[in-house]
Amino acid sequence: MLFPHTIARRTSLLQTEPVGGTALRTVLEREKLDLLPDLEVFLSTSTDDPVKIAALFFVVRSDTEEKIGFGSISHLDTELGQIRIDVIADPDRTEFGISLEATMLVVNYAFATWDVGKIYFCATPRNFETLSMFPAMIMEEPEPPAYLRESGTEHGLRVLSIHRDRWEKYGTRFLDRLVKSPLGR
Repeated sequence: MLFPHTIARRTSLLQTEPVGGTALRTVLEREKLDLLPDLEVFLSTSTDDPVKIAALFFVVRSDTEEKIGFGSISHLDTELGQIRIDVIADPDRTEFGISLEATMLVVNYAFATWDVGKIYFCATPRNFETLSMFPAMIMEEPEPPAYLRESGTEHGLRVLSIHRDRWEKYGTRFLDRLVKSPLGR
């Protein structure tokens, strides 16, 4: 059984009201996160309908308590057993691995909270190479969800996925190292 961790060594997820579109932009402006790279691409492929947003988090650095990005869980499809996640963080305020740590927390939270067999997410040309470094766990989707086919192609996005069985086999081991302190091992 998965536990919905929201705290790792260097990052934490601070849950906030699930909003999309213009309301999300307003929240991000207030938090000074409105200039994040790939934000416009995310907003153009996401939803304005708050009902389709299952959860929204700020990504917070543990050492400074600074909000450095956000994570979104949306488009829950119980019929197909899948859900979309997105994590966007400021690369100028995150050294290597912090965005990945936050992504692992969001992926695990989604699997722990909803009975889905697959999580999918969009990779921009800027972050595809990093995300594709985990072929045992992350795969490119041959048939992206319909709403992403046209808008995703327009932005050069590639849709990647993690299946629950692979997450439970590989991802949870990695996450376990991230959520335990070095002294607790």
